[in-house]
Amino acid sequence: ITAFTGSSYTFTNVKLAHSINITFKPQTYLITVTQTVGGTISPATLMANSGQSQTFTISPAAGYQITAITVDGIPVIVTAATGQSQTHSFTNITAAHSLTANIAVIPPPIITEHPQNVTKEVGDTHTFGVSVTSATTPTYQWQKNNQNLIGATAANYQTPTLSLADTGATYRVVVTNAGGVATSNQATLTVTQTPVTTFT
Repeated sequence: ITAFTGSSYTFTNVKLAHSINITFKPQTYLITVTQTVGGTISPATLMANSGQSQTFTISPAAGYQITAITVDGIPVIVTAATGQSQTHSFTNITAAHSLTANIAVIPPPIITEHPQNVTKEVGDTHTFGVSVTSATTPTYQWQKNNQNLIGATAANYQTPTLSLADTGATYRVVVTNAGGVATSNQATLTVTQTPVTTFT
């Protein structure tokens, strides 16, 4: 007998001694994994033994994020931070399962408030600011006349004390997150000097 799937076997019309060797193998179940472009699920689709536990890791590529996960067609909560991996485990497997992950591009930052043109007096300072919506923590780099300002890496930038030489200077900020880059509008600085009135 090369294959036997029943629970018993009967020898009939026994006239000689017989022996029977039985090899058992575990019941197996298919675990199907699928994901959209922009990431991986590891391990891939596999056969799992009955009673086995198996953990899968969903890993978005750089610049991507997990947006949805379904297990056996039922949505589960995405707990991973934007751009980070998440795991899912099947325990004591006794049936086939499926795991699906939707992975999408992380959107670049959106600048909602741009720095504004301003007129100041000689001897003043001014703080330029920007407001941003971002899926991940953004970084900032302020520029004066399109050149990076050393150390100007916050959402606001305060100028040094202004002189007439600063009039006409332009300021903008480059905002970067895991999904891309956004550059603000240019803001022009005008510096004036109030004439000194002398009395004789």
